[in-house]
Amino acid sequence: MELVRLICLEVEEKGDARGTFVVPKFENYSRDQVMYHMKLLIEAGLISGMNQSTKMNLAVAATSLTWSDHEFLDAIKNDTVWTKVKKKVKEEGGSMPIQMVKALGMKFLEQQVFGTTTQ
Repeated sequence: MELVRLICLEVEEKGDARGTFVVPKFENYSRDQVMYHMKLLIEAGLISGMNQSTKMNLAVAATSLTWSDHEFLDAIKNDTVWTKVKKKVKEEGGSMPIQMVKALGMKFLEQQVFGTTTQ
């Protein structure tokens, strides 16, 4: 999920509808890891782009975030919220669907903004 968040932040900052987005480089992640996660994000409908991968070669290009991904990113963009989300995911076994991660982000963001403490 950390790489997914990094990709989404990068696409938000540098993506555009003309398809000129370049695959980002992130410390601690290989180009293939980044491309694979971009492919998953495209298939999940979280980022707009093209997947022209073959069995022998990963080839994806992102253009922009979808509405759903903007909502996801809004929920987890804040570092404090993201830290709480990662902690909760780890407590629950270390993996959960992206919609649940988004819901947790929204919950923690709401708590931060409105000062609510509902569990």
